[in-house]
Amino acid sequence: EEVFFEGTAEEEAAALKIQAMQRGKAARKEVEEMKAATGTTVPDAEATPEAEASAPAAQAEEEVFFEGTAEEEAAALKIQAMQRGKAARKEVDEMKAAAGTTASETEASAPAA
Repeated sequence: EEVFFEGTAEEEAAALKIQAMQRGKAARKEVEEMKAATGTTVPDAEATPEAEASAPAAQAEEEVFFEGTAEEEAAALKIQAMQRGKAARKEVDEMKAAAGTTASETEASAPAA
């Protein structure tokens, strides 16, 4: 049985945003659990001296301001968020595939009883 949302367009947009945030939170948690299970750690980019030296240059590049309407900026932010989500899902799929390959290799190399 499908339940439809019976609210204003603004309320529906807010509900969709909350759902997207929750899905993102769940995906990040899953990635962290997978990294913990495999012992994989990602080094902190800000901890290295090279990263600290390049930080001012990166900030200078990022100081390009968007010169559009608020609506155009919101659309750009939405597209960027969608792209980041797509990249994160791809990373999770690759991690799952690698974990599945590792598990199947372990089963295949185990002696038969």
